[in-house]
Amino acid sequence: MDRGLQYKHIHLYCDEKKNEATLVPNGWHEKLGVVLIDIVEVIPLPFFKEELFQASVRTFNNCFTKEPPAHPAKDDNPLVSKLGNKNWSAATRGKKLIVIDWTKDKGYIVYPTKRGHGGFYQHLTDKGVCIGKELEAEALLNAVQDSLYYSLR
Repeated sequence: MDRGLQYKHIHLYCDEKKNEATLVPNGWHEKLGVVLIDIVEVIPLPFFKEELFQASVRTFNNCFTKEPPAHPAKDDNPLVSKLGNKNWSAATRGKKLIVIDWTKDKGYIVYPTKRGHGGFYQHLTDKGVCIGKELEAEALLNAVQDSLYYSLR
């Protein structure tokens, strides 16, 4: 089964201090399941509609295109290596996470998150914004801005 035909998601980490957002696509690891893969794109904040849209399209197109390491280290994460941090917790500290999901059945949904103890992010599914089957620049920008408002570090 080609997983990319059923679902994809990207992580959008927003660093308001550096005025930049980092987009990371997902891939598949035979032992771990869905993981982020090492293809990272950075765009400036505040978002410009077309720039956010094009970066999101490119990032969705990169889902499942790269094999993650067979034996990843505990903190082997694309964001950690891109930012040069020691671990995932340090790399994501102070950043808001927006998750953009796509499924064949529901289309695109944008979720804000809340950072919990231990540095993990919890999806705020009740605040998710459904964009629909087609990704449109204006709808994406509005959903991401709403999700940034609801996301907690």
